[in-house]
Amino acid sequence: MLIKVLESDEINLVLAYYRKTGYSKQVNSEDIVLAALESNQIIGAVRLCPQDDYLVLRGMQVIKEYQRQKIGTALLYKCADVIQNTTCYCLPYKHLVTFYQQAQFYEIDSRYAPTHLQERLNNYSSLGLNLTIMCRKAS
Repeated sequence: MLIKVLESDEINLVLAYYRKTGYSKQVNSEDIVLAALESNQIIGAVRLCPQDDYLVLRGMQVIKEYQRQKIGTALLYKCADVIQNTTCYCLPYKHLVTFYQQAQFYEIDSRYAPTHLQERLNNYSSLGLNLTIMCRKAS
């Protein structure tokens, strides 16, 4: 398995992958997209989306038959390498808090998150999703 940052000409590959996994969000040209590849096929992906002076980790997806094989963990550690000294937020399901803590993300009170993330959390909560806001501070 190979984990790599996709080049701009490879973005269509992750768009097709996201459609295959049922993830409907868009990939912007400024997003940093990391992918896990097996035999040149994407089996996992995640985006780091620049926003003002911080990043937002979004769209962590691993194909079902590859889940529970540490692919998400490998993607998360690669994200940590890319993030380095930049503050990064994510809105994971609450049952994934321990997973994200592996890369020094910690839960924060939503009042201390950027406004657009507070709004996104409120929107997801109104849909019945059990999410939280986590942050990895710049060192």
